[in-house]
Amino acid sequence: MRLLKNKRKAWGNPRRLAVFLPLFLLTAACSNENLFQMLQLFEKTTLVVELEPGVGGKMIYPDADLDVAYFDISGTGPEGASFSEEGYASSLFTRASLSAGEWTISAVAKNAAGTLVGVSPPLTVKLEKATQTHARLVCKALDGNGFYTISISWPGGMISTPNPVAEFVSQTGERHTVAFSSDYSQVEATGLRQLAKGYYSLDVRLSDLSFSTEALWRDTEEIYIAEGLTTKCDFPLAEADLALKPGARTFAGGGNGYVDGEGIGASFNSSGDVVLGKDGNLYVADTGNNRIRKITPEGVVSTFAGGGGSGTRQAGFIDGLRTAAAFNEPSAIAVESNGNLLVADSGNHAIRRVTTSGEVQTLVGNGTEGDAEGTINTSGLNGTARLRYPCGIVSAGTYIYIADSNNNKIRRVYESQGTVTTYAGSGTASWADGTGTSASFRFPSGIITGPGAIYIADTMNHRIRKINTANVNVSTLAGGASSGSADGLGPAASFTSPRALALSASGYIYVADSGNNKIRSITPEGQVTTIAGSGTAGYQDGPALDSSFSNPRGLSSGGPGKLFVADTWNSKIRLVLTR
Repeated sequence: MRLLKNKRKAWGNPRRLAVFLPLFLLTAACSNENLFQMLQLFEKTTLVVELEPGVGGKMIYPDADLDVAYFDISGTGPEGASFSEEGYASSLFTRASLSAGEWTISAVAKNAAGTLVGVSPPLTVKLEKATQTHARLVCKALDGNGFYTISISWPGGMISTPNPVAEFVSQTGERHTVAFSSDYSQVEATGLRQLAKGYYSLDVRLSDLSFSTEALWRDTEEIYIAEGLTTKCDFPLAEADLALKPGARTFAGGGNGYVDGEGIGASFNSSGDVVLGKDGNLYVADTGNNRIRKITPEGVVSTFAGGGGSGTRQAGFIDGLRTAAAFNEPSAIAVESNGNLLVADSGNHAIRRVTTSGEVQTLVGNGTEGDAEGTINTSGLNGTARLRYPCGIVSAGTYIYIADSNNNKIRRVYESQGTVTTYAGSGTASWADGTGTSASFRFPSGIITGPGAIYIADTMNHRIRKINTANVNVSTLAGGASSGSADGLGPAASFTSPRALALSASGYIYVADSGNNKIRSITPEGQVTTIAGSGTAGYQDGPALDSSFSNPRGLSSGGPGKLFVADTWNSKIRLVLTR
């Protein structure tokens, strides 16, 4: 015989709630040996008792579950006869060789920790000599009132303004509305008022008021409230459970400052760029704080490197481990195939590498500005190449490409050869398509690679440029002679100071159109569309074109349909769902 525990299927979706109080079913094992033993019992005065808990609900006592692990059963009979059995872990109790006559029996149900979860009322049975008598004890919940807690959680950053609504409805139609308290990625409610024991229908739903009052998720469960116990209803929601709409949300950052923490409890200072690391974490070039910050998928923000300098913002030019290192206005960040990070340390006119263990090294530059091809650093700062306020960096396997912004050039680092050369750009701040150094840029910044091409946000030319890596031919993918915010094809579209780019798996290019406070997309054919941002500088989560940004300067693809945005002047990291 055995107890059947956790009959979760009978209660709907098993992911919804933390612990189930199962319905125990009577089962029998009928081997030949067991059958022989059962036949022998008929020759004696025998009591056979079926044990059941008698309640089934979704509930948990704090720090102790309500799965019935065993029963304690006892009985008193004629002339002071008695029996007692504790820790009986079967749903069928048998006791032979009892005295004939009237017996009063009872049982209690307990969990593995010994917590009482049910009591049977006393039952009087009459045992006949040399006869087997059957009885049934139901361990019902105790009389009285109980409490409840409700918790709804979701992936960090998916809901901006949570609006939970829950209501208990008793079997007699009485209603009890629940009041919640909200946190970054969950809402909780605790029933300070006791509810009478019994079954309730719990209707619970969740919406995001930044989008609408329409429910993103809804569920109805049958809940049991037991005397003196707390019924705990946990709803851990996955992204797939939520009917999310396209638009902007806040993933991390609650305002300008420097605070590590969770979600909007953390703060940045002019967050300049963001990249999704190989380890699944986001890394942020926190420009105004001169640090590299890390954000876990759950939205927990910490300092990964930087802060070892001087002054109120700890700026400096120091190699070292994690927070012993120092940066000066890091404005762009990229990830290498091995998980290391590359940082365009703009104020130091250098390219820094941050290993996965947090060791900061200087790859190009020595802290002074200049305009020179040359060598990388192989020992200390012995390299001869010089940059001037680089604001873009990308790793492309064999090569690293740099947007050397104030030199108006695209540089290429061939690390295995130890060289830094000019890949494209004449150095003159102007606009010209052409091959290699015959082309011209005006403050190039964001830079990414795609199949057979390099794409550059040519910021002050208000264009998106493309370099064919087969022949180093520079062309204009989208944008025209004047700044603007028009959607359209190729030169018919317009941008205003675009600063960052990201590439989707489908080949679309996303643009942080900083001066327009918008996020734009470009098809491989050059068709430009606005996918987020009203165009008015501000901060507002919500549907795509109703949302607001303030000078966004960093982008990173977060997987299909997801785009992370460094919303620079809002000092936040935003999450844009594109579908």
